[in-house]
Amino acid sequence: MRSIVSRFLLIIIATTYTVLGFADEKKPLSLVSFSIPFFSESLQKGAFIELIATIEQHLDTPISINLLPTKRAQRTFENNDADIYFPGLISSLQGHHIYSEPVFYKEVFAFTRTGDVIPRTKEQLIDKKIGLTTGYNYGESLNLASLDTRYAQSDQINFLKLQASRTDVFLVERYSGLKALALSGATGISYDEQYPLDSVPVFFIFQDTPHGRYLCAAFNQIINKLKASGQLSQILQYPSYPSSKTLD
Repeated sequence: MRSIVSRFLLIIIATTYTVLGFADEKKPLSLVSFSIPFFSESLQKGAFIELIATIEQHLDTPISINLLPTKRAQRTFENNDADIYFPGLISSLQGHHIYSEPVFYKEVFAFTRTGDVIPRTKEQLIDKKIGLTTGYNYGESLNLASLDTRYAQSDQINFLKLQASRTDVFLVERYSGLKALALSGATGISYDEQYPLDSVPVFFIFQDTPHGRYLCAAFNQIINKLKASGQLSQILQYPSYPSSKTLD
């Protein structure tokens, strides 16, 4: 009888240990993103990748990043197959979702060939052949539908097209544009840091569920701490960039 009781107690202890062990294991949060020069170049490299890793440390919960083509990343999140979408704009996704505090302001600049007039306003884009990158979210305020736009598959290709006079202007976020310019090998390219054509906030986006709202609150708390300490700006600062004019 004593043997039976002992075996029963062992089973209870083992079961309890197993259950508690599983409870202590934190399920990774799934985050979908896409490749951007400087910001998310791979799962191990990029300012946004470093930011996610920093948040992960503060959150004490693993975050699993999946870099996908832009449209697929959007569909994955919209189909509720991911917890987080980043980087996101207000216009990135269909449906109602939860947005974090702004993490970064994406400033779009006009890059031109050196010697050409650099557009400083949206109106100065009229009658220009404008290079754009497929999958890039330019927001809604630039009203690109009314302009002569020419799409390419990457920022690097757009810089080469600009250098070859196949376009007059290339519109791109500054830091990712500067990294892509360096990778492309194009020369004789200019921009003016004093005149971004557009500036839009960038967010972490969460599902509109109790869990999503909880995650958003937790992320906001960490984001605000990183802002207050200056660590956020350090992570997202391009290490060394030309202020304007010729980028040879």
